[in-house]
Amino acid sequence: MRINSLNFFAENIRPEWEDEKNKKGHTLTLQYEIKNLAEIQEFFEVIQRNWIYLILLVVGGSIVGSEFVIYSNYLIKSSSNIILNNISILD
Repeated sequence: MRINSLNFFAENIRPEWEDEKNKKGHTLTLQYEIKNLAEIQEFFEVIQRNWIYLILLVVGGSIVGSEFVIYSNYLIKSSSNIILNNISILD
């Protein structure tokens, strides 16, 4: 299985679940299963663009509560046609 992933961590957060700051947080996961492979590129571009906008809003502090976001990732599981977006926040 091929997996491609982009990860964004807040400052002073190690990129591992064992980091104490990650243990008590919550995660919102959006999973998209692409059934029509003819439209995969267009669908992929929309999801990717929205994830980048979200990261820019968080980094810029434009979203209420953005100071609680500690991790976000964008994951593509090409063998199963699934795209995942995860956002983790402090408890």
